[in-house]
Amino acid sequence: MWAGYTAAVLLVFVAAALALIAALAIARAASHLRPGSRAPEFRVHGALGGEVREFNLPEALASGPVVLAFYPKSFTKGCTTEMRAFAARIDEFEAAGATVVGVSGDDLETQRRFSASECAGKVLIVSDPGFIAKRYRVAMAPGASNRTSYAIAPDGTIAETFTSLFEPLKHVDVMLRAVQSPAYARRTSAAEPDSAGSGNGTARAGNGVAAGAGASARDGSAVGAQR
Repeated sequence: MWAGYTAAVLLVFVAAALALIAALAIARAASHLRPGSRAPEFRVHGALGGEVREFNLPEALASGPVVLAFYPKSFTKGCTTEMRAFAARIDEFEAAGATVVGVSGDDLETQRRFSASECAGKVLIVSDPGFIAKRYRVAMAPGASNRTSYAIAPDGTIAETFTSLFEPLKHVDVMLRAVQSPAYARRTSAAEPDSAGSGNGTARAGNGVAAGAGASARDGSAVGAQR
């Protein structure tokens, strides 16, 4: 009898926890940055194919549009499914000139392993020290963000946003449609003359990620990336 009672209590607890998570996700979805907003700039460390790299958003935008895919936690089922899907279609994003970056609050060593084993070395996975999710209004709890994706145009404005905690694959479809749309292409084309002559030395490594392995943080925006 006690075993049945305990199981019933656990089921109620799990259901309540899932309901709370869903409610938080819905609340965050209503507060995320809207298209037309300026994308907050940041510089932080991450990993591509297991190799540590520095990611600088303004430098990446000088080479083309950027997709920021925030997700709750590396190596969990939904997040792994999402980032594998981004990796599987990375050629389509690159054909549109876009860089795809996964963002979560996991430490740099976790991101190094995740980028190699689950992303096939095709998607840069960065470690958010905590401030990035807050600036993009997707923080749900310490070290965890909602599942929200942003397509950022080369002029630094948000062109598209999508939030869904329980539809990881849809993020890939929505972001790809955004960067492939004619309107987005025009915005990208308009930014090309400046990027061509920017002289910032940004190198495109595989998926358009700005190179800079092992680079140290030069301001407070990247402090805490290596934990």
